[in-house]
Amino acid sequence: DPSERHGPYYVLTSKENKKTVSCRVKKEKIDLCKKFIENNDRLKSILKELRKISVEYLKELDLGG
Repeated sequence: DPSERHGPYYVLTSKENKKTVSCRVKKEKIDLCKKFIENNDRLKSILKELRKISVEYLKELDLGG
């Protein structure tokens, strides 16, 4: 019944296999989703720093023949 539909609606959007995928999130799951997003952002940041350190280390090894 359209008269019973009232927002807000919560939507989680991500990329899977180069395609945008969205799904609705129940209001009671919002805090959990926020925590997952925060953890994902932290992981990305850690991986970025690790890549940077790895490149610096490889440069120091002077792998050129």
